[in-house]
Amino acid sequence: ERSRGLGDVYKRQAKYNAKAYDEIKFRVKKGVKPLLKELAESQDMSLNEFILTAVEKAANEANFDLTVK
Repeated sequence: ERSRGLGDVYKRQAKYNAKAYDEIKFRVKKGVKPLLKELAESQDMSLNEFILTAVEKAANEANFDLTVK
């Protein structure tokens, strides 16, 4: 049996991600991204996890419900 190429795996993953997730892009000044990544890693988090945690904390402090309805 012939194995599927990684391209097929990536295509399926991209299709799933497009259905399951929204994407948010934001800009920071040159040189800030590696600093944020370093800060996140110092807390054993990915940069994405670090940002989501910060957003969830802000929402909780504002009593804002982020539950998707």
